[in-house]
Amino acid sequence: MVGGFVPEFGGTVRIGKLNYIVVEADEYDRAFLSTAPQISVIINIDADHLDSYPQGLPEIRQAFKKFIRLLPAKTGILIAYGKDPNIRQIAKSFDLKYRFYDEDNLWPGLKLKVPGLHNRLNATAAARVAHELGVEHKIILKALNNFSGVVRRQEYLGKIGQAEIFDDYAHLPQEIEATVRAFREKFLNKKILTVFQPHQKRRTQENLEELSRVLTLSDQSLVAPLYFVAGREDDIEISSMDIAIATHDQSSKIIAYNDWQLFFQKFDELIKSYDIVIIMGAGDLSQKVKEMYNLTK
Repeated sequence: MVGGFVPEFGGTVRIGKLNYIVVEADEYDRAFLSTAPQISVIINIDADHLDSYPQGLPEIRQAFKKFIRLLPAKTGILIAYGKDPNIRQIAKSFDLKYRFYDEDNLWPGLKLKVPGLHNRLNATAAARVAHELGVEHKIILKALNNFSGVVRRQEYLGKIGQAEIFDDYAHLPQEIEATVRAFREKFLNKKILTVFQPHQKRRTQENLEELSRVLTLSDQSLVAPLYFVAGREDDIEISSMDIAIATHDQSSKIIAYNDWQLFFQKFDELIKSYDIVIIMGAGDLSQKVKEMYNLTK
């Protein structure tokens, strides 16, 4: 069971023949605490879902401690990204079998269809789970190297003029940076425009400086009006314009709008000058672009 549509599955679930259940769970509303894992994978711990964790990262770390505690002592296996300081901090107090991985310890033989170091890291985590369950190395590689990805992760939407348009769910700084670097890896010497929609006021406020940093990694970034649920965060004053202002640079690569009409006027102008356009965010931007430009694969 996964959180996105997988073309190979024809949905979000595939029913197998063995006595294993593999579930993609996350910390939103502490949903992952309702699982009973024998093996757990943690790829990172970030300041996310702050509507569920008003005290921020310390409260999130406590939730992950409870998640790790669900593993059976001595026999439980934790597979985790070893260079995440938050993971290292909370994992050290448990009597478990640890399997850490990082950029220097990728699974051998990976030749993925999906580009990017973050995908190779995630594939390594999946390979380590399969290895713990006794799956042969050649079968692990065949499955991973043939995997074509998930909808809304580097998903190709079509063309607008000469620009190739892609959609990605990335909405946190670490995800945005990983996605841009993946496109740099795949499309060498191509001009890249990132079109980003901030998601939720508190999340934007907490990540403002980092958002302004990672959005300069593209040749140009265009920021759409912020997505938020009316009545939920009315006490927070922040807008998309604040991301551009946070660069402290009058010649910034970031252009931001709080008005949809002005945003799409600029979008129409910019896409004529770029080879690759990445639509990013967890809000409604990609749907607006698909409807406005009749994008279909």
